[in-house]
Amino acid sequence: MSQQLTRTNCTPANLTTSTTTYLDPVTYLPVGSFTPGAEYVVVQGKPAPLPASVKVGDNAAVVGFNVYSDSSKSKLLGTRSATFTITADTESTATLTIITNDFEGTVLIGTQQTSYRISADGTLFLTKVDVVTNTGTHLILTRQ
Repeated sequence: MSQQLTRTNCTPANLTTSTTTYLDPVTYLPVGSFTPGAEYVVVQGKPAPLPASVKVGDNAAVVGFNVYSDSSKSKLLGTRSATFTITADTESTATLTIITNDFEGTVLIGTQQTSYRISADGTLFLTKVDVVTNTGTHLILTRQ
């Protein structure tokens, strides 16, 4: 995945990052990711299987990760955990929110909540990404 952010009155005006995410070919669960120059992420143990169906009120831990500076895995930067929740949306849809917490040791340094509208047939539609860091940054991206 490649992301580009264009900013006004900032230097540089454009920021681009590319991340490769690796998924298990059978379960499609994440096994790691790589962002050149930033991080090399490896799953801790075996991810919990995703449920075949969900209902409003469901929530569960999905996976934990170790975050390294590069593929040598010689410098552990921290850990990451991912959970999900299902909340009510409309009469025929629910909201799936994947919550990712980043830690340096035991200190929470950032949280990302990625929300999708999920229909009865399981179709997902990205609606919001909400990122908060312990340095005071709060970024909300919404899609209607």
